[in-house]
Amino acid sequence: MNGSIELAASVVVFNQELKQERLGIEDVMRICADCGIQALEVRDEEWFGLPPVDVSATEFDEACKRLKLLSSGSDVRLIVASGASLGEEADCSRLLRAITSAKSLGSPIVRVFLSELAEWQTGENIGRDVIERLEPILEEANSSGVLLCIENTSEPEGSVSRIVDFIDQVESQLGIVLGMTLDTGNCVMNEEDGSPAQVTKLAGRRVKYVHLKDVCPDENSNLRDCAPGSGSVDFPSVFDELKAGGYCGYACFEFDGVGEGLDWLRKALSKTRQYLP
Repeated sequence: MNGSIELAASVVVFNQELKQERLGIEDVMRICADCGIQALEVRDEEWFGLPPVDVSATEFDEACKRLKLLSSGSDVRLIVASGASLGEEADCSRLLRAITSAKSLGSPIVRVFLSELAEWQTGENIGRDVIERLEPILEEANSSGVLLCIENTSEPEGSVSRIVDFIDQVESQLGIVLGMTLDTGNCVMNEEDGSPAQVTKLAGRRVKYVHLKDVCPDENSNLRDCAPGSGSVDFPSVFDELKAGGYCGYACFEFDGVGEGLDWLRKALSKTRQYLP
């Protein structure tokens, strides 16, 4: 990073093309490079770039080497996003594999989620039993030089205020730094949160990664994600808060391109670049 906000894109933008094998990861990297996007977020689902957890260690290493080689050839850096949740015992191996992937691929962060952890509520101390479940994962990330960044979601347990409280308590009890992935679209869809700009200010220094996503109603009036500038999120205000807080890191386009990924990416770029310094 050069101390500023840099644009990235998630493979989710090319969701349909990847599923239908009309594009491969190398094609998506080339598109990013052609668009002047510095980094690509890859996922731990099997058709999103990273190998599944149940492959052998040899296959896993080979897949990471191939991704690293493609990344170097296209001059596009890689960011690792895991669908696993901190605090879920069933997700431990997946989280450890994501940390290993990040270290191998040179990703400074791993996007993760926060489990419901029903025994802990915002404003209460996290019990030692919860901390003990988290400690091995957090220590592995810390020793690997990888920052785990918890994403806010559209569900109550994924509210920004809950994540902020969790990060602060983990840092206080374990002395291990966590980050937050701020998802602008999820802020709108979570009734526990305020506006994206308000929660950006609330999260402050904890924001270490940003997902740029807009939201708009579908034919049934349900909110769905869309490209920045195509929905209701006030992105100038979000970027004002990020810059006011001294944010320097990746701002990653993360929305479903519904089969027209490049078209939607170009629209998002034309809107977003005007907000950057």
